[in-house]
Amino acid sequence: LSYIPYVPNLVVSKVPGFSRIVQVQTGGVGSALGTTAYIISQRGMERLIRHDDEQRKQHSTSKMTNENGYTGLAIPDVMAQLFPATRYATYPTVFCRAPNTKSLVNPQLDALREVVFQPIITTSVQSVLVKTGLSTNTYPDV
Repeated sequence: LSYIPYVPNLVVSKVPGFSRIVQVQTGGVGSALGTTAYIISQRGMERLIRHDDEQRKQHSTSKMTNENGYTGLAIPDVMAQLFPATRYATYPTVFCRAPNTKSLVNPQLDALREVVFQPIITTSVQSVLVKTGLSTNTYPDV
């Protein structure tokens, strides 16, 4: 798993015995969208597909159903929901958004992204999260 260290409710924890691996946990819908690359087992993929099938049955008459794609939540959020304690990442993360990549969704943040996605900044933020145990949660006790 690769992740972006700026999403809300992100907790990055040390894994005992592994200096280059961290555990990644997120909370709440949308908080997992900062994850950017995945390696998933066949069993995990089958679980995602079963979950999608269940969602289609539950919401067959709603607009949530998409015949050509996944239903319901974004796949990173579903992975966070289905596998909350078994998501790991390299430390520092190998893949991260390029600082000059423009957004199709939130172009008003492009200038900020040009700064925060500089490799030295991203690596520094990751180090702070890993070494201190702090999260990106802005609300106490959530």
